Amino acid sequence: MLTLTLLYPIIVYYAVQTVAVWQVASGLFVLLLIRLMLRREKQAADYWLGLLAIALCLYAAWQNSAIALRFYPVLINLGLLLWFATSLRFPPTVIERFARLQHPDLPEEGVRYTRNVTKAWCLFFYLTAYWH
Repeated sequence: MLTLTLLYPIIVYYAVQTVAVWQVASGLFVLLLIRLMLRREKQAADYWLGLLAIALCLYAAWQNSAIALRFYPVLINLGLLLWFATSLRFPPTVIERFARLQHPDLPEEGVRYTRNVTKAWCLFFYLTAYWH
């Protein structure tokens, strides 16, 4: 399922050139629904993002809109931006959590560094969402 998620833009690009948009959206709807039902982690953000992606597929199928299908990567970038930015407001940051997996006793300079890296990722997610 992860492979399909990573290949999403390529699949959509080629699929809408060969079959109707509503068919592509319907297929993605089924895959996203299965993914949502089989997910192991019960994190609220993942759940709501999954529901939003499903709603986007339903809208794309209903409107037969390729633009709506191409909006999914933007949605993912905005979700990641929200996650990383929220961790800046309510520490520890996402990157600090990752760093503490390798270095549980992270020094204060490491915490500052991971905070700056989290800010850089926020900028990256903002720019990639804006660019689409």
